[in-house]
Parts: sequence; structure tokens; C-alpha cells
Amino acid sequence: MQTILITTVALSLLTTGTVAAQEEEPDRSETMPDARPVLEQLEEIVADRGEPEKSSAAMMAPSSRGGLILFGENAPVLAVQLAPYPEDQYWRRYYIHPLFAPSQAILTEDAPEDHPHHRGIFTAWRRIHIDGQSIGDSWSGEHVHQGDEGPQGLGWAYGDDRDPHYDIKMMFHFDWYSDLFHPTEPFMRETMRIKADEETADGLRKILISTEVTALTPGLQLGGTDDEKGYGGMSFRFAHPDKMDIESDGERLTATNAAMQTGETVAFLWDGQGKDVPPNWPQEISVACTVNGEPWTNWVLRQELSMQNCAWPGNTMADVPMDEPVVIEATITIRQ
Repeated sequence: MQTILITTVALSLLTTGTVAAQEEEPDRSETMPDARPVLEQLEEIVADRGEPEKSSAAMMAPSSRGGLILFGENAPVLAVQLAPYPEDQYWRRYYIHPLFAPSQAILTEDAPEDHPHHRGIFTAWRRIHIDGQSIGDSWSGEHVHQGDEGPQGLGWAYGDDRDPHYDIKMMFHFDWYSDLFHPTEPFMRETMRIKADEETADGLRKILISTEVTALTPGLQLGGTDDEKGYGGMSFRFAHPDKMDIESDGERLTATNAAMQTGETVAFLWDGQGKDVPPNWPQEISVACTVNGEPWTNWVLRQELSMQNCAWPGNTMADVPMDEPVVIEATITIRQ
């Protein structure tokens, strides 16, 4: 496969102001991060390079709400939200929505009425501690945010012989801050890597999402809720969860309130047996998660209006080292 287009640019969003003190909710009305400079710069890069050597070029284009849409040859594959959405929730960015099926059905939901903090495919933790003290909750945005800069080290490619299994690639990183810690010093860096392929001849599309977290200060720990659910980590807010079946290792699963152990892959099924879903809805979305290269099989599953959560580390606290990242990956396969 020939390399069509690759850019790697360090981009920052210029805003003013600093994070407010611990006891006061910060006023973000004048200092909201703005994705428009990033989007304009990317548009200029694409324009300067001209048409790629392909009849229908893969593209990255701005969305109407401050994100970037990744296109395959003929249609969008997914969008990455870069600017806060809604605008007054400044911690609510750097997630995937929408995710498209090969049929162009939108598979994810963002800010649904039942759980407004759910946001497509996202990674977040209910407990964030430094030296045993809570400094925030990135699930609901309490006391944490991603600073006044935009995505750093933003790069993307279409067609790359070094990784022929995926057609479209994107990566960037950003830092997390807390107003309960040193407000102007980041405590954690998160790197997102996204890879996606075109639809195959048998109607499959595969997407790899990787989140790497590295401590920027000693004593950082992440954890899910301190209960039988233990939810936190990478989550998937797929539409129509109340109309799906769940399988793993060839067995049907029934969602429970508590977390459960599954096989290496969890399949979410809409098999057309009288279920009220759109006609272009896929038959199956399967997800396989790993942590540091090892299968992670602790899941919080829901067959109601909620998310599906590959729950790492569960209801315990896990150390996040400074010298190497914790790597959480999900391989998503969509069968039309």
C-alpha cells in the first residue's frame, strides 16, 4: 500500500487565563479552548499538499462542533471531538463520536438524556488519587480538565506500508490538570492512537483505539468506583443497548449490576430477530480489550440505556508509573 498523506504537527490553542483556586469553580467563559485554529491549520496543510494519488482521497475535515472527521475512500469512518462539547463543559473532549458503520449508521451516542456525561467512546476514571488523596473525577469532570492547550503532536496518515492492516491512522496527546493539585502543573499525560480500516469484502470494519496514560508526578493512582461495579477505564456508549444480546466465548451473557468476567472478546448483537433498530444497523459490534498487551476481561455490561465498560482497574486503585505508560487498547470489529 502506498503512503498517501501524513502530517505531524505540534499544535497549541492560544487562550488566556489560569485555572481557578481549589475552593472556587473556575470561570471558563473567556478562556475556553477553541479548536478552530487546529482545524484551519489542518485544512491549509491538506490544501498545500494537493490531491493525493488516489481517485477518492481519504481526508480529515472539521466537524460543525469542533472535531475532526476521518474519511475513508468514500465515506466518514469516525470523528474525534477536540473542542469541549457542550462548550460549558470544558473537560468534555478528546473522545470518539460519531463512530460510523460501513452502512453509515451512527453507532455511538453523545450526551444522552439518561447519562449526559457519556460521550461516544471515551476513557475516564471515577477515582484519581495522588499520594492517597483524591484530586478529581474525569468521568463526570469534577475538579479536572485538559488545560488550555489543544491536542499536541497531532499526526495522521492514510495508507502506510509499515502497518498494512489499517488504512487510516491518527494520534495526539494532551495533559490533565486538577484544581485540587497544583493548578498549573499537569499530573498525567494521555496519548490517543486511532487506527481504522475500510470496509472489507465481507462487510467488516476494524478499528483499534489505544489510550496510553503516563504519570507526570509521583504517587498517581487511577481507580473505578469503590463498589461491585468498579466502572472506569475505556467505555463505549453504543446506541440501542436495550435491544441487543451479548455473547462471549460462544455463550450468551445477561448483564448484571456488578462487573463480570468475560472471554477475550465481547460481542454485542443485533441479529434482526424482530428487534426495533434502523434497517442499516450492523448485526454485530465486537470489542476485545487489552491492558499492557494482556487481555482484560473485566467488564461492566448493560442491556439498558447505558454504556459498556472495559473496567480497568476495576474497584481497586492502580499505580500509574512515570517512566512507562499504562496502555489500554480496544479492537472493535463491526459486522454489517
